[in-house]
Amino acid sequence: METCLDQRLALRKKMRSQRRIWMLLQIVLATITAVSAQDLSSKEMTDSRSPVPLPVFLPVSYEVQDADYLFLKEAGQDFMRNSSMQSHMQPFVILRASRQPAVSASYGAM
Repeated sequence: METCLDQRLALRKKMRSQRRIWMLLQIVLATITAVSAQDLSSKEMTDSRSPVPLPVFLPVSYEVQDADYLFLKEAGQDFMRNSSMQSHMQPFVILRASRQPAVSASYGAM
């Protein structure tokens, strides 16, 4: 005859195995979802009938006053880095300044 302690141990063991199975199912489902999403996005990239449009951003012009300066560009700079509508970056170096330089940035004609 099983004791109460034996029943509890058997129940815990069963719950542990069910928990492991549930965790494995979650991992499998997450993997399938990720692979499916990747497959869909790669199909969108190769589908010639519906090309993925390039992101649109407004051209920004920069002006540095009261200084000699040089705008910098990384070799192989990623085009997508400055494609955000919220931010745009343009690194530069001040070579020589007669006084405190001022930087202004403006959007082109709209």
